[in-house]
Amino acid sequence: MKTEKQLFQRYILYKMLFMRRKSMLCKQKMQMFRDNNIVIKDSALKRISLDIVGKNNTIVISDSANLKSDIHIFGDNNCVYIDDNVVSAGSLYMLIGQNHHNFGPVHNCEIKIGKNTSFESTSIIVKNSNARVKIGDDCVFAFDIMLYHTDSHPVFDLHSGKIINWVKDMCIGNHVWIGAKTTILKNTQIADDCIVGWGATVSGKFDTEHCVIAGNPARVVKTNITWASDGSKGYIQNEGN
Repeated sequence: MKTEKQLFQRYILYKMLFMRRKSMLCKQKMQMFRDNNIVIKDSALKRISLDIVGKNNTIVISDSANLKSDIHIFGDNNCVYIDDNVVSAGSLYMLIGQNHHNFGPVHNCEIKIGKNTSFESTSIIVKNSNARVKIGDDCVFAFDIMLYHTDSHPVFDLHSGKIINWVKDMCIGNHVWIGAKTTILKNTQIADDCIVGWGATVSGKFDTEHCVIAGNPARVVKTNITWASDGSKGYIQNEGN
């Protein structure tokens, strides 16, 4: 059984190690802010976790945004821009690059989220340089949604050896409602004023506005629709025929 002196010595050792680690983390945090352009109001930083390994990255979050978010960047010259009145009830997780031997740093990527867009819980993953994710204004994202803007691994043409699964732009238009448990894959394009159904797996170009996209793989299942986020306008009373 340890004596009181031994317990005290162990306590002092643990405290010294804790303080040393805290000091190292503080230095890393200061270096992160020195090397990158981070424009986030101080009060918002309490709910936003930043992990940036790289230089000349830009993160701009509007003062009117209200987010709980984890932002991880591994690389240089990447950008995250979040416009006015963007809110998250759950967590908005963003990953650009990855500190892993099969992936590594990426450069010149962009994630842009338009004004008045809301999230329950969503992950946005980018693992290729020069890739962009653009989300329009007035969008609604339900829970357990994944925007997976990468294939993670290269796919080659068997004969030429050329890569055939390049990653370019993912674009979600204005006033788009993304249902729960949806997965949106690389290079997907969704037009304005659309609904993506619960559990859909979306890949490809959907350039028809005012439609419902659903299924796995997703397809257009209904056209000539529009939607509203405010259920108090008669809908929740459920008095229609």
